Amino acid sequence: MNNKEKCLRERIYKYYEDNRSEGEKFTLDRFKGEKINKSTIYRIIERAENKSCYNIAPGSGRIATIRTAKNIRRLKVMFDNKDGVLQAARKFQCSQACICKTLKNKTSIKRRKKQKILKRTVK
Repeated sequence: MNNKEKCLRERIYKYYEDNRSEGEKFTLDRFKGEKINKSTIYRIIERAENKSCYNIAPGSGRIATIRTAKNIRRLKVMFDNKDGVLQAARKFQCSQACICKTLKNKTSIKRRKKQKILKRTVK
């Protein structure tokens, strides 16, 4: 969660706590003018009512299945053996874009496309 989201959560949480007697609708009307989704506001209010913190625990998202350390090592070995993006995508059962992003962000491997040599091609 980035800093902007944390600040928003904190503002809504504190505003609701200060004006709890006014009700949820009062808080909703205040922040709806800032073009914040109704469901987001109600979710934060629900956390305030349950007396839980407005912060979300780190690591509470989806578990990584493709970008695990083991799979990244396998991907590096595949590209050392000159396998292509399409073959890797089929092997890991994901999209080619996912493989390209993983290569770009998690490894130092540069993805290149084979190009024709102009002098050797027949015109």
